[in-house]
Amino acid sequence: IWLLSAEQLFFSIFRARHHIKQFFIIKSILGIGGIILISSLLYFISGSIEVNIVIAAYLSALMSCFVYFMLCKDMFSSLHMKKEFITYSMAIILGGVMSLLINYIDIVMIEAMLSSKEVALYKVGTDLAQTPSIFLRVVNTVFPPLISKLYHEGKVDEVRKLYEKLTRYLVLVSSVVIVIILILWKPLLSLYGLEYIDAKMVLIYRSIGQLINASVGSVWYIVLMTGHPRIRFVGVLISAILNVSLNYLLIPVMGIEGAALASMCSTVFVNILGFFIVKKILKSKVYYFV
Repeated sequence: IWLLSAEQLFFSIFRARHHIKQFFIIKSILGIGGIILISSLLYFISGSIEVNIVIAAYLSALMSCFVYFMLCKDMFSSLHMKKEFITYSMAIILGGVMSLLINYIDIVMIEAMLSSKEVALYKVGTDLAQTPSIFLRVVNTVFPPLISKLYHEGKVDEVRKLYEKLTRYLVLVSSVVIVIILILWKPLLSLYGLEYIDAKMVLIYRSIGQLINASVGSVWYIVLMTGHPRIRFVGVLISAILNVSLNYLLIPVMGIEGAALASMCSTVFVNILGFFIVKKILKSKVYYFV
């Protein structure tokens, strides 16, 4: 956990400095490549022992973090904590906790109200539906530092144009992927086993949620990067309460389909809310009329 947390810290530094490519080159060579190389060497030395993979994971993470540190050690010469920074960060942390709750509470409640079998069905349908979100994650990796820089330089028009353009591309690509998934839902779910066909409605509901997620773009990152973390926290908190409440009401009646519907509703709510908040901040019109 400590090493993974350190890696996330270094990732944020590299991203803020627009050195993302450098970060992932190190991660690929020392992180992923290191695990493969070290575990292979240990296999030839001591045979098939599970602890070899653990040792390889630790050593590769240590090597990666050392290189990250050497490349950005100037950031650690001194530490200054300001009240504004702590206040801003606490709102982000609490919002992150709420987002984590939204992502996992449905699985916890399914396990509590139904059984492990339903959890497996739900997890497969959910993971498959979230495939298009890969494109949004890529955008979210590069977009936030650029938003912050342009916005605080007073270049609001550039932020708006960039947001509108990226969001249109996102919805186009994500829509194509989701349509393919929904057309081929049966063979795709059957890859996990015939019993997973029962996750059909989970796949449909969660796909709709992901389509809305892609349709509004990186709205909550824009809210954060333009200096409104408290607004983001309140929005995510309301969404989390809505998600828990709907799960509690719908799971006993509809099973895993109820959980998927609850998740879809909370996802649609928080993203539409973020969309109109960003519209107010940037005066944007992603779809020309909205």
